[in-house]
Amino acid sequence: MGRVAREVRSFEGRARLVAQTEATANAEVLASNYAIPAEDLAMLAAAIPALAALKDAPRLAISDQHVATLSLPGAISYVRGILRNEIDNMMEIFKESQPEFYASHFSARVIIDRTGTHAAMKTAAPASASVQA
Repeated sequence: MGRVAREVRSFEGRARLVAQTEATANAEVLASNYAIPAEDLAMLAAAIPALAALKDAPRLAISDQHVATLSLPGAISYVRGILRNEIDNMMEIFKESQPEFYASHFSARVIIDRTGTHAAMKTAAPASASVQA
């Protein structure tokens, strides 16, 4: 977590503590002047931490997603290493006895880069095109 995020969380924690302290200190005034029952005040005091947890949930989910996304290249490299170093070596016993199975294993591992799922690479203009003056 970065320095700014820690400072924000620290400030939010202090603000939450101040709000709870003020609500507790003014409970008698709220009950007498505004006719708010003590049960409602207790319920509101309990709702403050629950709201804090709900409020932080989207930010924490985004942070978790970011960390998971950053870990993907390492995980992909690890799995590719297992495929190349272990499973491919295990497939050698099928090379002569089951050639179709052997070939299907390696053909299934070929990645087909379809241009419909992302922007196509831009190609350079042909060199024979001339500029008219």
